[in-house]
Amino acid sequence: KRRAKNRPEAKHIILKSSMRETKVNKKENKKTTYPHFGAYTKILQEISSQAGWEIFAPPSPSKRTIELGVKYMNELMCFPAKVTLSSFIEACEKGAENLFMFDSCGQCRLKTYWILQQQVLNKLGYKVKIKPVRLGLNTPKDIRSINPNLPFLQAWRIFFKIMLAVKRFDQETWDNFDASQQQDKVTIGVVGEIYTILEPAVNMDLFEKLKKMGVLAHNSLPLSHFIFKGFYDKGLMTRPDMDNKILKKADKIVHHYFPKETIGGHGKESILHTIYYALKGFDGVVHILPFPCMPESTVAPILDAISEDYNLPVLRLIFDEHSGEAGLETRLEAFVDDDAVGQRAELHLDRRRGESDHAAAEHLRHQPDLVCGAHDADRVGRIGGRVHDVGVGRLHGAH
Repeated sequence: KRRAKNRPEAKHIILKSSMRETKVNKKENKKTTYPHFGAYTKILQEISSQAGWEIFAPPSPSKRTIELGVKYMNELMCFPAKVTLSSFIEACEKGAENLFMFDSCGQCRLKTYWILQQQVLNKLGYKVKIKPVRLGLNTPKDIRSINPNLPFLQAWRIFFKIMLAVKRFDQETWDNFDASQQQDKVTIGVVGEIYTILEPAVNMDLFEKLKKMGVLAHNSLPLSHFIFKGFYDKGLMTRPDMDNKILKKADKIVHHYFPKETIGGHGKESILHTIYYALKGFDGVVHILPFPCMPESTVAPILDAISEDYNLPVLRLIFDEHSGEAGLETRLEAFVDDDAVGQRAELHLDRRRGESDHAAAEHLRHQPDLVCGAHDADRVGRIGGRVHDVGVGRLHGAH
Protein backbone atom coordinates (compact mmCIF):
# COMPACT_ATOMS: atom_id res chain seq x y z
CA LYS A 1 0.00 0.00 0.00
CA ARG A 2 2.85 2.40 0.87
CA ARG A 3 4.61 1.84 -2.47
CA ALA A 4 1.50 2.22 -4.59
CA LYS A 5 -0.45 4.84 -2.62
CA ASN A 6 0.01 7.41 -5.42
CA ARG A 7 -1.06 5.05 -8.18
CA PRO A 8 -4.72 5.56 -9.13
CA GLU A 9 -5.27 1.86 -9.72
CA ALA A 10 -4.08 1.07 -6.16
CA LYS A 11 -6.50 3.60 -4.65
CA HIS A 12 -9.28 2.01 -6.70
CA ILE A 13 -8.41 -1.44 -5.35
CA ILE A 14 -8.38 -0.18 -1.73
CA LEU A 15 -11.70 1.61 -2.21
CA LYS A 16 -13.30 -1.53 -3.63
CA SER A 17 -11.96 -3.51 -0.68
CA SER A 18 -13.56 -1.06 1.77
CA MET A 19 -16.86 -1.30 -0.08
CA ARG A 20 -16.77 -5.07 0.22
CA GLU A 21 -16.21 -4.78 3.98
CA THR A 22 -19.18 -2.42 4.27
CA LYS A 23 -21.38 -4.88 2.43
CA VAL A 24 -20.34 -7.64 4.84
CA ASN A 25 -21.26 -5.40 7.79
CA LYS A 26 -24.70 -4.76 6.32
CA LYS A 27 -25.19 -8.45 5.73
CA GLU A 28 -24.36 -9.16 9.34
CA ASN A 29 -26.70 -6.42 10.53
CA LYS A 30 -29.71 -8.64 11.12
CA LYS A 31 -32.85 -7.76 13.07
CA THR A 32 -31.91 -8.56 16.66
CA THR A 33 -33.86 -8.74 19.89
CA TYR A 34 -33.89 -10.32 23.35
CA PRO A 35 -36.43 -11.32 26.04
CA HIS A 36 -38.50 -8.62 27.71
CA PHE A 37 -36.96 -7.75 31.08
CA GLY A 38 -39.10 -5.18 32.85
CA ALA A 39 -37.82 -1.60 32.94
CA TYR A 40 -34.37 -2.76 31.83
CA THR A 41 -35.69 -3.63 28.36
CA LYS A 42 -35.39 -0.04 27.16
CA ILE A 43 -31.82 0.27 28.48
CA LEU A 44 -30.74 -2.77 26.47
CA GLN A 45 -32.45 -1.42 23.36
CA GLU A 46 -30.90 2.04 23.53
CA ILE A 47 -27.34 0.89 24.16
CA SER A 48 -27.39 -2.13 21.86
CA SER A 49 -28.50 0.09 18.98
CA GLN A 50 -25.13 1.85 19.35
CA ALA A 51 -23.50 -1.35 18.10
CA GLY A 52 -25.06 -0.72 14.73
CA TRP A 53 -27.48 -3.60 15.09
CA GLU A 54 -30.99 -3.37 13.73
CA ILE A 55 -32.39 -3.97 17.19
CA PHE A 56 -35.96 -3.71 18.42
CA ALA A 57 -37.46 -4.18 21.85
CA PRO A 58 -39.67 -7.22 22.33
CA PRO A 59 -43.34 -6.59 23.10
CA SER A 60 -44.33 -6.49 26.75
CA PRO A 61 -45.60 -9.91 27.89
CA SER A 62 -49.37 -10.23 27.62
CA LYS A 63 -51.89 -12.98 28.23
CA ARG A 64 -51.28 -14.21 24.68
CA THR A 65 -47.54 -14.10 25.30
CA ILE A 66 -47.80 -16.33 28.35
CA GLU A 67 -50.14 -18.73 26.56
CA LEU A 68 -47.59 -19.18 23.74
CA GLY A 69 -44.82 -20.06 26.17
CA VAL A 70 -47.02 -22.45 28.14
CA LYS A 71 -48.10 -24.17 24.92
CA TYR A 72 -44.64 -24.89 23.58
CA MET A 73 -42.43 -25.22 26.69
CA ASN A 74 -42.55 -28.31 28.87
CA GLU A 75 -44.78 -27.75 31.91
CA LEU A 76 -42.01 -28.74 34.33
CA MET A 77 -39.80 -25.86 33.24
CA CYS A 78 -39.81 -22.63 35.25
CA PHE A 79 -42.32 -19.91 34.47
CA PRO A 80 -39.59 -17.45 33.28
CA ALA A 81 -38.52 -20.04 30.66
CA LYS A 82 -42.06 -19.95 29.26
CA VAL A 83 -42.35 -16.16 29.34
CA THR A 84 -38.98 -15.57 27.66
CA LEU A 85 -39.75 -18.22 25.03
CA SER A 86 -43.00 -16.48 24.18
CA SER A 87 -41.09 -13.19 23.82
CA PHE A 88 -38.91 -14.92 21.23
CA ILE A 89 -41.89 -16.37 19.35
CA GLU A 90 -43.55 -12.96 19.11
CA ALA A 91 -40.24 -11.43 18.02
CA CYS A 92 -39.88 -14.06 15.29
CA GLU A 93 -43.39 -13.21 14.10
CA LYS A 94 -42.13 -9.64 13.67
CA GLY A 95 -39.15 -10.75 11.60
CA ALA A 96 -36.36 -11.19 14.14
CA GLU A 97 -33.30 -13.01 12.76
CA ASN A 98 -30.91 -12.88 15.72
CA LEU A 99 -31.88 -13.48 19.35
CA PHE A 100 -29.74 -13.26 22.44
CA MET A 101 -30.53 -14.86 25.75
CA PHE A 102 -28.99 -14.48 29.22
CA ASP A 103 -26.81 -17.40 30.26
CA SER A 104 -25.30 -16.67 33.65
CA CYS A 105 -26.82 -17.84 36.89
CA GLY A 106 -24.63 -20.52 38.43
CA GLN A 107 -26.56 -23.75 38.91
CA CYS A 108 -29.95 -22.31 37.95
CA ARG A 109 -31.79 -23.88 35.01
CA LEU A 110 -31.65 -20.47 33.33
CA LYS A 111 -28.40 -21.70 31.76
CA THR A 112 -30.41 -24.23 29.74
CA TYR A 113 -33.22 -21.92 28.62
CA TRP A 114 -31.63 -20.90 25.31
CA ILE A 115 -30.92 -24.51 24.34
CA LEU A 116 -34.50 -25.64 24.90
CA GLN A 117 -35.88 -22.46 23.33
CA GLN A 118 -33.73 -22.96 20.21
CA GLN A 119 -35.19 -26.46 19.85
CA VAL A 120 -38.75 -25.12 20.11
CA LEU A 121 -38.13 -22.36 17.55
CA ASN A 122 -36.57 -24.89 15.15
CA LYS A 123 -39.66 -27.11 15.42
CA LEU A 124 -41.87 -24.10 14.73
CA GLY A 125 -39.92 -23.46 11.54
CA TYR A 126 -38.18 -20.20 12.47
CA LYS A 127 -34.74 -19.81 10.86
CA VAL A 128 -33.18 -17.94 13.77
CA LYS A 129 -30.17 -18.40 16.01
CA ILE A 130 -30.17 -17.78 19.76
CA LYS A 131 -26.87 -16.37 21.01
CA PRO A 132 -26.21 -16.99 24.74
CA VAL A 133 -24.68 -14.00 26.53
CA ARG A 134 -22.73 -14.69 29.72
CA LEU A 135 -21.92 -12.16 32.41
CA GLY A 136 -18.26 -11.35 33.03
CA LEU A 137 -15.09 -11.34 30.97
CA ASN A 138 -16.85 -13.34 28.25
CA THR A 139 -19.59 -10.75 27.74
CA PRO A 140 -17.80 -8.71 25.02
CA LYS A 141 -16.97 -11.94 23.18
CA ASP A 142 -20.63 -12.99 23.33
CA ILE A 143 -21.72 -9.53 22.14
CA ARG A 144 -19.42 -9.92 19.12
CA SER A 145 -20.97 -13.31 18.36
CA ILE A 146 -24.07 -11.39 17.31
CA ASN A 147 -21.98 -9.37 14.85
CA PRO A 148 -18.41 -10.69 14.32
CA ASN A 149 -17.47 -7.47 12.47
CA LEU A 150 -17.96 -5.44 15.64
CA PRO A 151 -14.55 -4.24 16.91
CA PHE A 152 -13.56 -5.92 20.17
CA LEU A 153 -12.96 -2.57 21.89
CA GLN A 154 -16.43 -1.38 20.90
CA ALA A 155 -17.94 -4.56 22.37
CA TRP A 156 -16.23 -3.70 25.68
CA ARG A 157 -17.59 -0.15 25.49
CA ILE A 158 -21.12 -1.47 24.98
CA PHE A 159 -20.71 -3.81 27.96
CA PHE A 160 -19.52 -0.97 30.22
CA LYS A 161 -22.32 1.33 29.04
CA ILE A 162 -24.95 -1.27 29.86
CA MET A 163 -23.49 -1.86 33.34
CA LEU A 164 -23.34 1.87 34.11
CA ALA A 165 -26.83 2.51 32.74
CA VAL A 166 -28.27 -0.31 34.88
CA LYS A 167 -26.42 1.01 37.96
CA ARG A 168 -27.73 4.54 37.31
CA PHE A 169 -31.29 3.28 36.82
CA ASP A 170 -31.19 1.28 40.07
CA GLN A 171 -29.83 4.27 41.97
CA GLU A 172 -32.78 6.36 40.79
CA THR A 173 -35.37 3.61 41.29
CA TRP A 174 -34.33 1.46 44.27
CA ASP A 175 -31.37 2.99 46.10
CA ASN A 176 -33.29 5.84 47.75
CA PHE A 177 -34.90 3.43 50.24
CA ASP A 178 -34.80 4.86 53.79
CA ALA A 179 -37.16 3.27 56.31
CA SER A 180 -36.14 5.75 59.02
CA GLN A 181 -37.82 8.54 57.06
CA GLN A 182 -41.10 6.60 56.80
CA GLN A 183 -42.00 5.91 60.41
CA ASP A 184 -45.72 5.54 59.75
CA LYS A 185 -45.40 2.89 57.03
CA VAL A 186 -45.17 -0.89 57.15
CA THR A 187 -41.77 -1.98 55.79
CA ILE A 188 -41.56 -5.19 53.80
CA GLY A 189 -38.57 -6.78 52.06
CA VAL A 190 -39.04 -8.71 48.83
CA VAL A 191 -36.81 -11.75 48.18
CA GLY A 192 -36.88 -14.52 45.60
CA GLU A 193 -36.03 -15.35 41.99
CA ILE A 194 -34.60 -12.34 40.14
CA TYR A 195 -36.67 -12.43 36.92
CA THR A 196 -39.89 -12.79 38.89
CA ILE A 197 -38.88 -9.82 41.06
CA LEU A 198 -37.89 -7.56 38.15
CA GLU A 199 -40.50 -8.38 35.49
CA PRO A 200 -43.84 -6.75 36.43
CA ALA A 201 -45.67 -8.88 33.87
CA VAL A 202 -44.63 -11.97 35.84
CA ASN A 203 -45.13 -10.64 39.40
CA MET A 204 -48.30 -8.79 38.36
CA ASP A 205 -47.00 -5.36 39.42
CA LEU A 206 -46.29 -6.55 42.95
CA PHE A 207 -44.31 -3.46 43.97
CA GLU A 208 -46.94 -1.08 42.63
CA LYS A 209 -49.67 -2.96 44.51
CA LEU A 210 -47.71 -2.75 47.77
CA LYS A 211 -47.08 0.95 47.20
CA LYS A 212 -50.81 1.59 46.77
CA MET A 213 -51.40 -0.18 50.10
CA GLY A 214 -49.08 2.29 51.81
CA VAL A 215 -46.25 -0.25 52.19
CA LEU A 216 -42.59 0.70 51.90
CA ALA A 217 -41.22 -2.26 49.93
CA HIS A 218 -37.51 -2.94 49.48
CA ASN A 219 -36.21 -4.84 46.45
CA SER A 220 -33.44 -7.21 47.53
CA LEU A 221 -32.33 -8.00 43.96
CA PRO A 222 -32.08 -5.04 41.59
CA LEU A 223 -30.25 -6.04 38.41
CA SER A 224 -27.13 -4.10 39.45
CA HIS A 225 -26.79 -6.45 42.46
CA PHE A 226 -26.56 -9.37 40.04
CA ILE A 227 -24.10 -7.57 37.73
CA PHE A 228 -21.78 -6.33 40.49
CA LYS A 229 -22.23 -9.26 42.89
CA GLY A 230 -18.54 -10.18 42.74
CA PHE A 231 -17.57 -6.64 43.78
CA TYR A 232 -20.12 -6.64 46.64
CA ASP A 233 -18.93 -10.04 47.90
CA LYS A 234 -15.30 -8.85 47.98
CA GLY A 235 -16.17 -5.59 49.72
CA LEU A 236 -15.10 -3.49 46.73
CA MET A 237 -18.59 -1.98 46.48
CA THR A 238 -21.42 -1.42 48.95
CA ARG A 239 -25.13 -1.05 48.40
CA PRO A 240 -26.40 2.44 49.30
CA ASP A 241 -29.91 1.11 49.98
CA MET A 242 -28.76 -1.33 52.69
CA ASP A 243 -27.05 -1.13 56.07
CA ASN A 244 -23.79 -2.87 55.23
CA LYS A 245 -22.82 -3.51 58.87
CA ILE A 246 -26.02 -5.43 59.45
CA LEU A 247 -25.63 -7.13 56.07
CA LYS A 248 -22.24 -8.47 57.20
CA LYS A 249 -23.82 -9.74 60.44
CA ALA A 250 -26.51 -11.50 58.41
CA ASP A 251 -23.89 -13.05 56.15
CA LYS A 252 -22.20 -14.66 59.17
CA ILE A 253 -25.52 -16.16 60.27
CA VAL A 254 -26.36 -17.66 56.84
CA HIS A 255 -24.10 -20.69 57.33
CA HIS A 256 -26.01 -21.59 60.49
CA TYR A 257 -29.05 -22.26 58.33
CA PHE A 258 -27.33 -23.53 55.18
CA PRO A 259 -23.63 -24.61 55.41
CA LYS A 260 -23.16 -25.01 51.65
CA GLU A 261 -21.60 -22.24 49.56
CA THR A 262 -24.31 -22.21 46.92
CA ILE A 263 -27.83 -23.43 46.24
CA GLY A 264 -28.27 -22.22 42.68
CA GLY A 265 -30.03 -19.21 41.26
CA HIS A 266 -30.46 -16.63 44.01
CA GLY A 267 -31.43 -19.03 46.78
CA LYS A 268 -28.49 -18.05 48.97
CA GLU A 269 -29.38 -14.36 48.59
CA SER A 270 -32.95 -15.12 49.69
CA ILE A 271 -31.61 -16.57 52.95
CA LEU A 272 -29.15 -13.71 53.46
CA HIS A 273 -31.64 -10.95 52.79
CA THR A 274 -34.40 -12.51 54.92
CA ILE A 275 -31.97 -12.59 57.88
CA TYR A 276 -30.96 -9.01 57.06
CA TYR A 277 -34.60 -7.86 57.10
CA ALA A 278 -35.09 -9.57 60.46
CA LEU A 279 -32.03 -7.87 61.98
CA LYS A 280 -32.84 -4.54 60.39
CA GLY A 281 -36.31 -4.58 61.91
CA PHE A 282 -38.53 -4.94 58.84
CA ASP A 283 -42.16 -5.78 59.51
CA GLY A 284 -42.35 -8.70 57.11
CA VAL A 285 -40.93 -10.44 54.04
CA VAL A 286 -42.58 -11.41 50.76
CA HIS A 287 -40.88 -14.42 49.17
CA ILE A 288 -41.78 -14.70 45.49
CA LEU A 289 -40.86 -17.52 43.14
CA PRO A 290 -41.98 -18.94 39.82
CA PHE A 291 -43.39 -22.45 39.63
CA PRO A 292 -41.45 -24.77 39.83
CA CYS A 293 -38.21 -22.95 40.74
CA MET A 294 -35.81 -25.44 42.35
CA PRO A 295 -33.46 -23.05 44.21
CA GLU A 296 -36.27 -21.01 45.77
CA SER A 297 -38.25 -24.16 46.61
CA THR A 298 -35.14 -25.47 48.35
CA VAL A 299 -34.78 -22.38 50.55
CA ALA A 300 -38.49 -22.22 51.41
CA PRO A 301 -38.20 -24.38 54.59
CA ILE A 302 -35.07 -22.43 55.56
CA LEU A 303 -36.95 -19.15 55.34
CA ASP A 304 -39.69 -20.73 57.45
CA ALA A 305 -37.09 -21.52 60.11
CA ILE A 306 -35.78 -17.94 60.01
CA SER A 307 -39.36 -16.70 60.29
CA GLU A 308 -39.84 -18.78 63.43
CA ASP A 309 -36.50 -17.86 65.00
CA TYR A 310 -36.93 -14.12 64.46
CA ASN A 311 -40.74 -13.93 64.64
CA LEU A 312 -40.67 -12.42 61.16
CA PRO A 313 -43.89 -12.80 59.16
CA VAL A 314 -43.23 -14.27 55.70
CA LEU A 315 -45.65 -14.39 52.77
CA ARG A 316 -44.73 -16.82 50.00
CA LEU A 317 -46.21 -16.20 46.56
CA ILE A 318 -45.81 -18.70 43.73
CA PHE A 319 -46.40 -17.34 40.22
CA ASP A 320 -47.32 -19.24 37.07
CA GLU A 321 -49.78 -19.10 34.16
CA HIS A 322 -52.70 -19.66 36.56
CA SER A 323 -51.95 -16.61 38.71
CA GLY A 324 -54.78 -14.13 39.13
CA GLU A 325 -54.89 -10.42 39.97
CA ALA A 326 -57.74 -10.74 42.47
CA GLY A 327 -56.07 -13.56 44.36
CA LEU A 328 -52.81 -11.65 44.63
CA GLU A 329 -54.43 -8.47 45.91
CA THR A 330 -56.46 -10.40 48.50
CA ARG A 331 -53.38 -12.14 49.87
CA LEU A 332 -51.29 -8.99 49.96
CA GLU A 333 -54.02 -7.05 51.78
CA ALA A 334 -54.51 -9.85 54.30
CA PHE A 335 -50.77 -10.09 54.91
CA VAL A 336 -50.29 -6.34 55.37
CA ASP A 337 -53.28 -6.18 57.72
CA ASP A 338 -52.27 -9.31 59.63
CA ASP A 339 -51.93 -8.95 63.40
CA ALA A 340 -48.35 -10.26 63.45
CA VAL A 341 -47.22 -7.70 60.86
CA GLY A 342 -49.13 -4.94 62.62
CA GLN A 343 -47.73 -5.72 66.08
CA ARG A 344 -44.23 -5.90 64.67
CA ALA A 345 -44.72 -2.55 62.92
CA GLU A 346 -45.84 -0.92 66.19
CA LEU A 347 -42.76 -2.25 67.98
CA HIS A 348 -40.58 -0.89 65.20
CA LEU A 349 -41.97 2.62 65.60
CA ASP A 350 -40.16 2.84 68.93
CA ARG A 351 -37.02 1.33 67.42
CA ARG A 352 -37.02 3.90 64.63
CA ARG A 353 -37.20 6.62 67.25
CA GLY A 354 -33.96 5.61 68.89
CA GLU A 355 -33.68 1.92 69.80
CA SER A 356 -30.79 0.11 68.12
CA ASP A 357 -31.46 -2.40 65.33
CA HIS A 358 -29.82 -5.22 67.30
CA ALA A 359 -31.86 -4.49 70.43
CA ALA A 360 -35.05 -4.39 68.40
CA ALA A 361 -34.26 -7.72 66.75
CA GLU A 362 -33.57 -9.35 70.13
CA HIS A 363 -36.77 -7.86 71.54
CA LEU A 364 -38.82 -9.29 68.68
CA ARG A 365 -37.24 -12.72 69.08
CA HIS A 366 -38.84 -13.00 72.51
CA GLN A 367 -42.41 -11.99 71.68
CA PRO A 368 -44.50 -15.16 72.12
CA ASP A 369 -47.65 -13.36 70.97
CA LEU A 370 -46.15 -13.13 67.48
CA VAL A 371 -45.55 -16.87 67.20
CA CYS A 372 -48.33 -18.96 65.68
CA GLY A 373 -46.89 -22.46 65.86
CA ALA A 374 -45.28 -24.81 63.39
CA HIS A 375 -45.80 -24.45 59.65
CA ASP A 376 -47.68 -27.41 58.19
CA ALA A 377 -49.98 -28.33 55.31
CA ASP A 378 -53.10 -27.29 57.24
CA ARG A 379 -51.80 -23.73 57.38
CA VAL A 380 -51.09 -23.41 53.66
CA GLY A 381 -52.77 -20.20 52.61
CA ARG A 382 -54.10 -19.50 56.09
CA ILE A 383 -54.02 -15.79 56.85
CA GLY A 384 -53.26 -15.02 60.47
CA GLY A 385 -50.29 -17.35 60.74
CA ARG A 386 -46.72 -16.22 60.60
CA VAL A 387 -45.77 -18.04 57.39
CA HIS A 388 -48.33 -17.75 54.60
CA ASP A 389 -47.43 -20.22 51.85
CA VAL A 390 -49.67 -19.66 48.85
CA GLY A 391 -49.70 -20.05 45.10
CA VAL A 392 -51.28 -17.06 43.45
CA GLY A 393 -54.02 -18.90 41.65
CA ARG A 394 -52.47 -22.40 41.49
CA LEU A 395 -53.55 -23.52 44.96
CA HIS A 396 -56.66 -21.43 45.37
CA GLY A 397 -58.23 -21.20 41.94
CA ALA A 398 -58.00 -17.41 41.71
CA HIS A 399 -59.10 -15.85 38.42
